[in-house]
Amino acid sequence: MPTDMRVAMPALTPVVYLRGAGAPQSAWDRVEPAMWARGWATDHQRTSAFHLARGGVPVIIVDFSCDQYVVVGRVRARFGETHELGEVADLIGTQDLARLYRSQVPWVHEQVTVTRVEHELPLVSGGRRPRPVRLLGGVEQGLDEDALADMVAEALG
Repeated sequence: MPTDMRVAMPALTPVVYLRGAGAPQSAWDRVEPAMWARGWATDHQRTSAFHLARGGVPVIIVDFSCDQYVVVGRVRARFGETHELGEVADLIGTQDLARLYRSQVPWVHEQVTVTRVEHELPLVSGGRRPRPVRLLGGVEQGLDEDALADMVAEALG
């Protein structure tokens, strides 16, 4: 292939990371297809959303768990470290720990600093918004999935 011909890399399909703890199945049945209708993939797993964001895929979180508001925004992958004080026993597997307890080794209870690495998905844009509701004849009919999809489009820019 000649060197002057360049092929543009296709854009990665945005992923909408959906969270709706306590939301009724009817809300899920409307929200997810609304995202698909816009051409976006959806995901329900935090870990896979983290890895997708880490790989450069645009990931938007949509959390409709709360009745008063929704969280919609772009996230990025970040490793977070926490340092906690614990015992050596906290670092040892159950079978080995049982053997050490039987041996009555004193150092198993010594205090050490334990570093834990966590996968974080901090927001880089967007945030908490008033919960969009669908009204029919002035009566609330539940979450408005189209307005939620509009919020995702806004977050994607």
